[in-house]
Amino acid sequence: MKRALASFLVVVMTSACATTGGGVSIYGRQVTAVEVGEAEKRRLPREGELIAAEPARIWLLGKEQVFEIPLSSVAEARVRRHGFTPGKAFLWSLVGAVVTGGALAAACSSVEASEGCGRVFALAGGIWLGVGGLAAASMRASSSIGFPRPKAEDLSPYARFPQGVPEGFDPRSLRPSPGPTR
Repeated sequence: MKRALASFLVVVMTSACATTGGGVSIYGRQVTAVEVGEAEKRRLPREGELIAAEPARIWLLGKEQVFEIPLSSVAEARVRRHGFTPGKAFLWSLVGAVVTGGALAAACSSVEASEGCGRVFALAGGIWLGVGGLAAASMRASSSIGFPRPKAEDLSPYARFPQGVPEGFDPRSLRPSPGPTR
């Protein structure tokens, strides 16, 4: 029993290492800023990497250009906190369902007069997929955080330059990051 518990703990603890992407990114988090224009009738969402958040403005690096957005015109900002998406969570639960169900069905079939080993696989897989589906559904809300009428101090921890744009540096000279940021 102790050996099974130790094996379980090792698998659970090392799976977290396998799902993370390594160290901390030098890039800012992905942000969707909803800019309000013309007497708050038109809502313009802008997406990109958060370069800096200053008291008067934020800088976003989009796919092709850098946006300078007055902070007073941002109605809401949504920051992506991590890259562990609901799809990845469900994929891990699917792997757990197949491995656990297969192992339990194999153990069941090794016992004499065992009947219904297929039901063991279905039951174990169903539990994994049910819990994984619930976890995936709840992750959609936790993978990002929203700030209505954000202030610079709300957004600066998620920026590439948390203290603001360095003196003498032009953010318009930046190019998009090579891959998705976390």
